[in-house]
Amino acid sequence: MLVATAALLLVAGGLLALGFSIRSDASELRSETAPELEQLQAQIEIQRRDLLELEQLRRRAARVGTSFTALVAAIRAQVDASTHAAKAADFVGDLYNSGDGDGAHRALESRVMASALDDLDAKARQVSRAVERARGASKTLQAVGSD
Repeated sequence: MLVATAALLLVAGGLLALGFSIRSDASELRSETAPELEQLQAQIEIQRRDLLELEQLRRRAARVGTSFTALVAAIRAQVDASTHAAKAADFVGDLYNSGDGDGAHRALESRVMASALDDLDAKARQVSRAVERARGASKTLQAVGSD
């Protein structure tokens, strides 16, 4: 029994020495890897900031895309209004050229012609507003690129 106790004490002492050795190695390893860990953390922080900037850039680019889509729609509406006004003007011209000056005058004074011209004017204002929104969205996108 004495031999078994001595053997267990010897094993316990060996395990204790092994534990101190492992702890010492872990401490050395921790101190050796600390600079690399700091560098990794700094790189992670840079990537996190870059991802935030990229997300901001994507949102602004989406706004630019939306504003240009609205601009194209406004231009199409203006083209349609221009076509309608041109057809109305052609009708007046046809009346005048056929010798119906009174009919041409009445057509010029009609609500159809006034409506066509009002619609064309409204569409032109819509295009102007859409241009300003697209210009503003483009400037915010350019501002991100210049930061």
